[in-house]
Amino acid sequence: MDERYFCAVKALIFQDDRFLIVKRSLNARGDAHSWELPGGKLEFKESPEIALVREVKEETSLNVKCAFPISTWTFMKTTNDQVIGITMLCTLEKSGLVTLSKEHDDFAWIKESEISNYPFSKGVEETIRKLDWDLLKMLKIDFCKNS
Repeated sequence: MDERYFCAVKALIFQDDRFLIVKRSLNARGDAHSWELPGGKLEFKESPEIALVREVKEETSLNVKCAFPISTWTFMKTTNDQVIGITMLCTLEKSGLVTLSKEHDDFAWIKESEISNYPFSKGVEETIRKLDWDLLKMLKIDFCKNS
């Protein structure tokens, strides 16, 4: 069997001092009922920023603006399929209500200190915990002022 890789993007979206997480439903492929950041796979010829704006809109109905990448990650989905990902800092274009797609059945705006209260899949939690939260808060404030 051929070895393949896929590119994916995830959004760290702040609203005040909280960020958005979504809970995978039974309709989602893999890791049902685990929490994650909104996002998904790139489509052919799509940039990471365009893919992330599209995925966030599809999954949450929110309009976001991508600031910049804040982490990269990878995992083996199967023996021959590797996912390579980018997590990007995003801001809300305008405040709005979250309306979830069928892929998710719950959402929460949480603080960094609340991460351990939610069962993330192992890779997602590791990625979130490795982030420099003090730096992210400063960058988010600067980006919002200059947008």
